[in-house]
Amino acid sequence: MRAAVLYGPFDLRVEEVPRPTPGPGEALVRIRKVGICGGDLHYYDGTSPYCHFPSIHGHEMVGTVEAVAGDSDLHAGELVTGEILRPCGTCFACRHGKPNCCANLRVIGASSPGAYAEYAVYPLANLHRVPAGLTEDDAVLTEPYSIGHHISHRAGIAAGETALVMGAGAIGLTTIDVLKTMGVRVIACDLSERRLAAARRFGADFCIHGATEEVGVRVAALTDGEGAAAVYEATGNPSVMAQALDYAAAGGTVVLAGITGKPIAIDGLLVTKKELSILGSRNAAGEFPAVLRLMAEGRLHQREMITRHVPLAEAPEAFRHLHERPGEEIKVVIEMA
Repeated sequence: MRAAVLYGPFDLRVEEVPRPTPGPGEALVRIRKVGICGGDLHYYDGTSPYCHFPSIHGHEMVGTVEAVAGDSDLHAGELVTGEILRPCGTCFACRHGKPNCCANLRVIGASSPGAYAEYAVYPLANLHRVPAGLTEDDAVLTEPYSIGHHISHRAGIAAGETALVMGAGAIGLTTIDVLKTMGVRVIACDLSERRLAAARRFGADFCIHGATEEVGVRVAALTDGEGAAAVYEATGNPSVMAQALDYAAAGGTVVLAGITGKPIAIDGLLVTKKELSILGSRNAAGEFPAVLRLMAEGRLHQREMITRHVPLAEAPEAFRHLHERPGEEIKVVIEMA
């Protein structure tokens, strides 16, 4: 089969590799489409703390069941999408309902081969049928939307309260989209007017251009001087992560969802003065069914997310383009056929 194999930073090659074989309790999935994730770009440029080479990445997938090894109600030919986490089930995090934080976590498309290939293996428990009425382009976005769903619910924000989402890339947009289904008033902040335009389409009530406006002044004006009940950081920029604390209301919550391997300089006095709750957010924890239901109900804007399709043969060029011109696309999807 063909696959896009990353041999090192900026060294992505499409080549023939052996087709994987499913073990007990697994299925072989013929990949139809797979999205390029921001995390995959960090593998590509070598900045991800989880890098190892050579690797087949890719985890935002939709495909058809090719073969099943074990008891399952899934059948060959069915359209499915797949969760990417393989937790151990026995560590502290797993025992306390946080399999996404498993101490022994394996991630399909990171620690094991993923979906930038014509075929990939998934545990049967990780696969979900795509509801009738949803297309491949809808379903390929289930995984990024599951991240936004998880992020959105981390702060326990209530309907009618105000959230600030810092960063309107793919994950920021999915977070905005899910927050709006929860009845939350949303302020979006980004440095790109194109991304802010997308944030407006996804339901953001107000947008702040971080390069031309004083973010703190605008947030204060939009919240009667209180600050946001919850601030969701989705940039991975350490300085933005630190600034997020400034924009939260006293007693509010800051959710750090961006990925960085660098230290974050946090104002300790601000944390205690406001008695802030600072939470991390990693991956998702069983949100696929909720996301697929919201999509099927027509409550999300996933069909506006994809800005470009490319064939597998052009994957190296697509990665180069995304690395050299960040912010130009929202979501690029690789097609296998």
